[in-house]
Amino acid sequence: MGPQFKAKVLVNVVSKETNVNYAVSKVALDEVDAGISCKSDVTDALSSKITKMEIPDKDNVIAEYPLAILNGSKYTNESKAFIDLVESEKVKTILQKYGFDPVSP
Repeated sequence: MGPQFKAKVLVNVVSKETNVNYAVSKVALDEVDAGISCKSDVTDALSSKITKMEIPDKDNVIAEYPLAILNGSKYTNESKAFIDLVESEKVKTILQKYGFDPVSP
C-alpha cells in the first residue's frame, strides 16, 4: 500500500463515528463508501449489504483480549472457572461464529 497510504486515507475521511456500530451502519446504508471495523462487528444481518475486505496482517492492528486473574483476587476460583469457560471448545466455536479468532493459551 506504500508509505503514503495513511496520509491518502486520512485526506478522504468524511466522518468520525463515536462507535464502530455507527460506522458499519453508515456503510450498510450506503451513506459512505467505506469504513474500517473488526470483522466481528459486521453482523450476519449486515454482511449481505457490505463487501468485506481483509487488511493484510502487516498493515493491520490485531485486537487482543487477554484474560488473567489479578494477584490478590478474592475470587480466584470463579475467575479460573470463567477462563476455563472462555477457553472451552464450545465457546471457541461461538466466538468463531461471530468473527473472533480465538487462540489457545
